[in-house]
Amino acid sequence: MKNKLIVIITMLFLSISVMANKTLVRKYQITYNKSDFSIEQIEGITHISAKDVLWTYLNGDPKEPALPFLSVNILIGKNELFEDVNYTAIEENLLSNVIISPNQAEIPTDRMPDKYSLSEIRYKKDTYPSRQVIYSGTFYCHGYQYVSLLLCPFRYDNSKKRLYIGSSFSINLSVTREKPIQSSNTTARKSTMDDVRRLVINSDELEALYPKSKSVNNNPVRSGSVSYSYAIVTNNALKSTFQKLANWKTYKGVRATVLTVEYINTHYTGNTLQQKIKKALKSLYENNLDFKYALLGGDVDIVPTEKCFIKY
Repeated sequence: MKNKLIVIITMLFLSISVMANKTLVRKYQITYNKSDFSIEQIEGITHISAKDVLWTYLNGDPKEPALPFLSVNILIGKNELFEDVNYTAIEENLLSNVIISPNQAEIPTDRMPDKYSLSEIRYKKDTYPSRQVIYSGTFYCHGYQYVSLLLCPFRYDNSKKRLYIGSSFSINLSVTREKPIQSSNTTARKSTMDDVRRLVINSDELEALYPKSKSVNNNPVRSGSVSYSYAIVTNNALKSTFQKLANWKTYKGVRATVLTVEYINTHYTGNTLQQKIKKALKSLYENNLDFKYALLGGDVDIVPTEKCFIKY
């Protein structure tokens, strides 16, 4: 009887744990074409870069080939935690008998990049990269939570000197849900929704993951769980341009937001627009522990300066 009681209690505990922290696996398909990339051969060395998308090289180790990694952002629920990611790829042989250019080591801005000859390029591993999909971090955009991945569409077989492109990637993203998804009567601004949709690959799941399009806060300064490190102050005409910079900063792990002078002028108090801008930045500093950087996006006709008299 005692053994049966222990088993029953154990099963009950396991059931409660599964209900409280449910693991979900979501599948996504990503495709690439050769035309998405620029592939050049200079003096027998093949150079690869991406067109029209945010990309980066994973590291600056000149002992490894320079293969571009692209940012892939996947929206997850507010009460969900990233657990794991795995993938499968369908490959096709893109080029044979090629030597991929090495990563460029970090150099001072007053120096030209190093040039390598074919005889100098010697890679040790048989295959690069060791993993084509890498977890970069979990971030927020206007209160919406997303997982950021770095994906390399290429695989270089160093032993056979062949370059492969992954024409199709199947991504399995595992998340743990701490609480059921809850709806809200709060309606997000259209601009906020558009920012999120542009940022993630699964924008079709936005309403399901955030019922009734809940936004933590319409104020980009006082944004609850969102912590910004970088702020850009500009006007409405230039907002879309600087939003690209803010998105890139966020991709790189520096959470950024864009504040327009028009928004600041109507949401902050002060005798002049300059004073209102000062209050907006002060609010960011006081409400975001990680806030470090502010960029004034425009000349004095866009972001006005505050003039004052000084005594000599």
